[in-house]
Formats: sequence, C-alpha cells, structure tokens
Amino acid sequence: MSIKADRTALVLIEPQNDFLKPGGAMYEFIKDQLKKRNVIPNLVDLVSRARGKVKVIYVPFHQFEPGFPELKPGGPGVEGLRGIEMDMPAWGTKGAWVKGTPGPEIIDELKPRPGDTVIEGKKTLDAFHSTALDYILRANEIEWVAIAGFHTNWCVESTARSATTRGTGS
Repeated sequence: MSIKADRTALVLIEPQNDFLKPGGAMYEFIKDQLKKRNVIPNLVDLVSRARGKVKVIYVPFHQFEPGFPELKPGGPGVEGLRGIEMDMPAWGTKGAWVKGTPGPEIIDELKPRPGDTVIEGKKTLDAFHSTALDYILRANEIEWVAIAGFHTNWCVESTARSATTRGTGS
C-alpha cells in the first residue's frame, strides 16, 4: 500500500490551553502524564515534520460564552462530561472552554501557521460531528488522516472511528 502525502492530513484534536497549560481546566488531571510523555515537545516535532508535506488541520473545542448560556440548564447539553467541565475552575473563573479566557486558545507552541487549516465548531467528542472537517478533507481530496490530540480514548478515538466510517483511512 502506498500513502501519498498530498492525499494525507494530520488532524490535531484540541491542542488548547485548557488541557496543556497551568491554569487550564483539565491540566491538573493530566500534567504528570504531559511531562512524563513529553507531550508538547513531541507534538511540536510532529507538526513541524508534517508541515509542507501533508495538510495540517486543527480542530479545537468550541468556545462557550461565560456561564454557558448556549446550553439549556438541566438539558442534555449539560449532562455528563459537559456538565462537569462547566463547573471546573479555570483561569480564575468557572468552566472549561470559556470565551475570553486563555482556555480555548491553541497553545503558543502549536499556533497554526499560514497553510494550516482551523476547523471551528467542535462541540462533541467526534471532530466530524458539528464541524466542517469532512467537507475540508473531501474538498482537499484527502484519503488518509493521522489523528493526534487529547482525550485519546474519547475524542481522538471517536474521530478516528468516524474517519474510517466515512472512508478516510486513519
């Protein structure tokens, strides 16, 4: 099997401050593993090696307004993980992915560069659901994706399964 670079994309799931930087909502839960596994330097190396060879696509988690007025109190959008994230302390306020805080911003070390694509709107585990990721991959004739990011057994795995189901090798 031959995988052509011009038909391949690197998809980065949620390389954001709320995961990767002190003060982030999820940082305290994963900081030891980030250090032990050299996550940020490894991601920087991966992206730098990929640029100019394959399409680099970022899929950050959606930014919510302070207080999460987009979501009905007690409704299905605040059940499970989202409800937990809404109550997490981060950046001197309450909630992960809150607009106006550093949380939803892509970390400085991995900021997108000209030629990279940023897909907005990720609100669920699967980066295809609620975003234009499928369209962008098809419009660029991408057949193969390499997926890296956070919540590996949730967001990355869900996205990889969806890519496979949609006919994009992963």
